[in-house]
Amino acid sequence: MHSLFRHITPVPPEDATDQVAAVYEQVNEKFSTIGPAVMMLSPAPELLVPGWALLREALVAGTAPRRHKEVVTVSVSQANQCAYDVAGHSSSLSWRAGETRPRRCTVATTRTTRRSRPSRGGPAPPPTPKPRT
Repeated sequence: MHSLFRHITPVPPEDATDQVAAVYEQVNEKFSTIGPAVMMLSPAPELLVPGWALLREALVAGTAPRRHKEVVTVSVSQANQCAYDVAGHSSSLSWRAGETRPRRCTVATTRTTRRSRPSRGGPAPPPTPKPRT
């Protein structure tokens, strides 16, 4: 199975049944791949189903163009300093724009920009350890 998973064993698509199989089918139809963010919830269908519903409603449903939703998602992921989501949604955004190579500069830019400006909320930085005397 995928090396990203250390503490859970996701349900492989070929072994999925019932609700997990239904979610996998919808995810594959809408996103062309079943990624780790979906698979990590597969052992707990009671979490997978509502998690997928939230993702689907945010990115697929409604009248706003998908690329606009991806721009918002990348921006929120950058603000949250979530490199995984920035990379994934930037790739989707690049693909929707017709690019053949995924963008790799977004995450590096986010890290530099985030450090150089004052914090606007979010989690506090980790405490600096005091030197021992």
